[in-house]
Amino acid sequence: MKTFSISFSAIALLLFLTHFVLAEDQKKEISVDEALKYYCQTWINPDYYDYQRSKNTGIKKFYKNGTFEWYRNETVGYPSWSGTFKIENSWIDKDGNVWINSNLNAMGYDHHWLVKITEDGNKL
Repeated sequence: MKTFSISFSAIALLLFLTHFVLAEDQKKEISVDEALKYYCQTWINPDYYDYQRSKNTGIKKFYKNGTFEWYRNETVGYPSWSGTFKIENSWIDKDGNVWINSNLNAMGYDHHWLVKITEDGNKL
């Protein structure tokens, strides 16, 4: 009976440690300040697809003061969408991609937005 108890305890400890190691391998939480370093810049969609009706606008600008502006394309001088954002949480996955979970408020509406910034920092 004592051997069973020791074996059970060892297996339970092994399972716990395996879960902990795998969870750490999957993502690493980062601070809001660190996430802002990745997020706050100008993002340009090189294809400018369907710029007349696209929900995904051509140019996205995020600022460290918590505001954003989205433009349909590079020739339009005013934003088609603007508002504020708040980062809820962010992390780096095992492949080095940065994930940012944020809430946007634009034109009186709240929107949940989860973005992935590629490991090389070039794509939103």
